[in-house]
Amino acid sequence: MLSPQKHIRLSESLLGLGANILNLLSRPQTPEQIYDKLKNLNLLISHDFEHIILALDFLYACGAIELNEQGKIVKCN
Repeated sequence: MLSPQKHIRLSESLLGLGANILNLLSRPQTPEQIYDKLKNLNLLISHDFEHIILALDFLYACGAIELNEQGKIVKCN
């Protein structure tokens, strides 16, 4: 669960997680593939799969990502 705090490190925020996700999107991927890559790179310090989904929602709302015809996530140009 996300709880508000006065101070939060970028690595613990959804904004920081979204930036890491955008760096991984060189090709279309599923949320599970993104989670596995972040986990293998040790970038999931205080995040779980629910946070990945929230970060993806944030990126979609900002227009940074979209879904392709196969239902995979792609970075917008």
